[in-house]
Amino acid sequence: MIQNVDVSAEKTPRKKKLKFIVAAVLLGIIVIYIVSGALFWKIGMPAFMFKYEKNDKGGITITDYLGPYLYVHIPDKIDGVEVTEIGHGSIGYELLPRSEYERFICNNICMVRLPDTVEKIGYCAFNECYKLNNVNIPSSLRELESCAFAKTRIKEIELPEGMTKIGYSAFGLSGNLEKITLPDSIEEIDTWAFHYCVSLKEINVPDGLKKIHSDAFDHNALTDEQKQAFYDKAEEVID
Repeated sequence: MIQNVDVSAEKTPRKKKLKFIVAAVLLGIIVIYIVSGALFWKIGMPAFMFKYEKNDKGGITITDYLGPYLYVHIPDKIDGVEVTEIGHGSIGYELLPRSEYERFICNNICMVRLPDTVEKIGYCAFNECYKLNNVNIPSSLRELESCAFAKTRIKEIELPEGMTKIGYSAFGLSGNLEKITLPDSIEEIDTWAFHYCVSLKEINVPDGLKKIHSDAFDHNALTDEQKQAFYDKAEEVID
């Protein structure tokens, strides 16, 4: 006598088991991602999460970020050499060919921790990191190039003594920027440095200011009196 076997009844437990395994694996990956991300945020990320090269000053320049984390802690040394520069378009987006994944990471980075060894933040280094709302500026910083923090969500920033220039559109289109503290060593503020920083209300005039571009403060919340104080202080106002 041939008995009918309910094949669907046998498949159901197998499907449930497979779903359970898949869910467990995904949960494990998420846990590893969270735990490792927290660890790297505390101690600094490993070298393999960056592209880098030796610069002409003998330090390391970060040229690209390869990691999957949105809280980025750049280490102070790679291969035993100090990280001194955050390079051209290395974290941000600067019209270079990038995959959708790379664009997603760039657009969604939330926080960045820079080492105390960094002396230069290059052109468009964090440009279009739209969700970047917090970054420390090390006291070692001396150069801040054009568009370095353009189109970010940073609310407050303090630049260190020893810097002499704020580059073209360095903070341009950063609509959340409310306050910036400038060191007295600043001698030049380039064109559109704070262009469309529509929330900017607090800024001090550096004692060493020599040159300012007349459109440095276009379309922000500073009063005419605040802007005029810069023009009065500078030795040269460039139209």
